Amino acid sequence: MGKKYKIFFSAGCSVFMLVFLILPGFSQESWLNSLKEADRYRLFSEKGFSFEYRLTDKGETSTMMVYLKNTDRSVVLCVYTAPPELVGRKIFMDGNSFWLLDKRMQDPIRISARQMLFGQASAGDITRILFSDSYKVLEGKKDGPVIILELAAQPGKEISYPRVRLELNDADSRPVKAELYAATGTLMRTIYYEKYKTINNKILLTQFRVVNELNKEESIIELDKFEEKTLENRYFSREGMKALK
Repeated sequence: MGKKYKIFFSAGCSVFMLVFLILPGFSQESWLNSLKEADRYRLFSEKGFSFEYRLTDKGETSTMMVYLKNTDRSVVLCVYTAPPELVGRKIFMDGNSFWLLDKRMQDPIRISARQMLFGQASAGDITRILFSDSYKVLEGKKDGPVIILELAAQPGKEISYPRVRLELNDADSRPVKAELYAATGTLMRTIYYEKYKTINNKILLTQFRVVNELNKEESIIELDKFEEKTLENRYFSREGMKALK
């Protein structure tokens, strides 16, 4: 992939490794429930929905609209709306399949999870709205006011970061921090969940900061314009993304 196909898209999503501490009243089921509660801060609607994703990186900003399919929230189509040179570029994700369609291309090209790592924020993980869709809880620990979960990719899931260490506020399971690890164990990125807002009577994540641990560069991601409407199902396919204008 050349530079022009770098994808400034990120997620959400994280994996961690630490020692499991068994405390009275806590079980594997309770850790899983905490993870599902954490997911609700990204879940605007039980069905498909849409929102604007705005990334500021090195003083430059790019935006895209993110659409989740009504019948399957794990199927996602993203359309760039700025800057001008990226307008019209699309990213489609269906399970382990990722497709990129640039406005100068006749047909979309298949992108691997590894290629999705280009840019400060990875499209492969940002399009995965819910942790529990892609990860399982291996271990958990309560450390004062914080719950720490060690996550691992579910079998068969092609994910950019196979390990995540996720920190949640114990009082309400609100995500605080996530560390994303490569398969080698190297810490690649740290996500700091910084702002939440009440929208339609739901508390939603609206801003997070991504730190590239390899070069310490930072990106700010803002989520806005949440709507319950999304695209028609016919656009959520390799061929359908070509028809969307």
